[in-house]
Amino acid sequence: MCIHHILVVDDEPVLADACKQYFEHFGYKVTVAYDGQTALDLYERHSVDALITDFRMPRMNGQELLTRIRQRKPTLPAIMVSGFPGDFRQSEDERTKVFAKPTRLHTLAQCIKNLPCDSAVN
Repeated sequence: MCIHHILVVDDEPVLADACKQYFEHFGYKVTVAYDGQTALDLYERHSVDALITDFRMPRMNGQELLTRIRQRKPTLPAIMVSGFPGDFRQSEDERTKVFAKPTRLHTLAQCIKNLPCDSAVN
């Protein structure tokens, strides 16, 4: 398992916190943010191995967050979720997976296991 620390970002605290509890149960370290700007600030202070983010959020959407993080760490694996199917399409980048809400936590966990490891140094 190459992913140990996940940054979870969702402006719905119930969803973000449920995701945190679920992944911690399986041994992952999880840092949670409820908006994109806070997530970026946390990313600057913590080394993470993967990102799970909502698309539509206040202060910075998930795509902008991912773009800004990837300026620093281009190979960071990410999962983008949204309740609005028209927000984006599946990326051709194998390091980014896209899911529509609602998505089962089990599905996200399987995806995390199959994401490529980040080979870049933070």
